[in-house]
Amino acid sequence: MARLSRLRTRTRATAAAVAVIRDGAVVFRGGVPDGTRTARARFVSASMSKMITAATVLALVDRGKLALHRPIRGVLRELADQPLGAVTPHQLLTHTAAVADLGGCPPAGSPRTRSHLAALLRPRLLAPPGLFFNYSNGGYAVLAAVVERVTAQRFADAATRLVLHPAGMNGARYLRRGEAPPADLVRGVLPSGKPESIDYWRCALWHGYGGLVATVDDYARFFALLLRGGAPVLSARSAALMQRAHVTMDGDRRSYGYGLMRAMTRAGQTLIFHGGGTPAVTTLGIVAPETRRGVVIFINAMLPLGPALGRSLPAVLGVSAQRRPFHPPRPSIDILEALTGYYVAPAPLGRFVISRRGHTLRFQPLLSARQAVPSRLTGRFVRVGGRQYFVSRIGVALRRVKPR
Repeated sequence: MARLSRLRTRTRATAAAVAVIRDGAVVFRGGVPDGTRTARARFVSASMSKMITAATVLALVDRGKLALHRPIRGVLRELADQPLGAVTPHQLLTHTAAVADLGGCPPAGSPRTRSHLAALLRPRLLAPPGLFFNYSNGGYAVLAAVVERVTAQRFADAATRLVLHPAGMNGARYLRRGEAPPADLVRGVLPSGKPESIDYWRCALWHGYGGLVATVDDYARFFALLLRGGAPVLSARSAALMQRAHVTMDGDRRSYGYGLMRAMTRAGQTLIFHGGGTPAVTTLGIVAPETRRGVVIFINAMLPLGPALGRSLPAVLGVSAQRRPFHPPRPSIDILEALTGYYVAPAPLGRFVISRRGHTLRFQPLLSARQAVPSRLTGRFVRVGGRQYFVSRIGVALRRVKPR
């Protein structure tokens, strides 16, 4: 709590809350500045919502109403003639479906979520599905639409019935348009010191990937449930599938399961976790299955929680404080030269050239009147089936030719 109090003081945050798990049970709840009262307050949990979406999908799989490896066109028939219809729930859950991120929320009074998928998610996928990991909020919005069609309920109602209530997450809820926020909702604080607007979390399209409002106790109960094998929400098999390493994210450092990430300490201990963030809120939930310990932390400011907490986080989890060393080798000139070339992607990434200067790769967008790509872009290179791809959050580009 002392470290959490210092973090709150260092930032513009007005509140921070923590819940601790041991042996599959929540044993401590606290907060600053008001102790138990802050611990019971609700925060926007942002991308931690994805684990609840994944659990909702798996609850339907357990009931035999959905198949993980069948194309979603069998459920969302309006996508039958679109590439998006060929992706599977497994690919959407693991961020390997090559689905673009959302472009916005439909205006008030417009049709339901599923009717806007084709418009808000580009019908053309960023790349062939199943080739590589590319984190996508849009993919979890599609999952929410799948849940709606299978259950004939709004996603928020289905997730509440299948996951939130059985898990004892009684403080968790999805906000709806026109609904007043809960009185105990902790508003995020922007770097400017102004409160963050919560209007976008009322958008039903965003509920699948970031719209759950909850307490630290709610998420601690969910993690404790996973440590106990998943009952009464999930079968033991589905709980294990959530935590399994289905696809690597960045070499041997991290992998992604279903709505959860997985990493290893230097001592070989497993960590299961997911964080979330907005410009004004940071959330983190993490458990160590071997020690059966975990912690959930919310703070209404933007900061990297893991590094900020230092050695106190491993101490709570009962794991080694030393991280597995990661020293990527300096690539040779030949390797870098093989990555250069002329790349093509759908908008907004568009066309660009990657060239080499010494041991540095340079990104040069070839802008058209409708393109607005930053001059600096974070991404990674992936080679699949003899083809070279550049993978980024805003698009996936295929290398066409080598520049002369």
